[in-house]
Amino acid sequence: MGWLLRVHEAADYTAGSQKPVLVRQWMAQHQGLSLLAILNLLHQNVLQQWFHANPEVQANELLLHEMPVSESALSAQEAD
Repeated sequence: MGWLLRVHEAADYTAGSQKPVLVRQWMAQHQGLSLLAILNLLHQNVLQQWFHANPEVQANELLLHEMPVSESALSAQEAD
């Protein structure tokens, strides 16, 4: 596990302690996401294509492209 990024996640201010204690965590997901981003860059968006090929994602994809409707646009549509 020597290659994993070790970061300070938070400072613990427990009652009674004069100084905060740093909470250290292993953040393997940061390396994983970085590796996936590099893979995606080097292989013409292969991960994005794989993700959007999933039928469950395709079923909800139209929701991602919906535009918010303003109140004035709704009022104008009702007037027509």
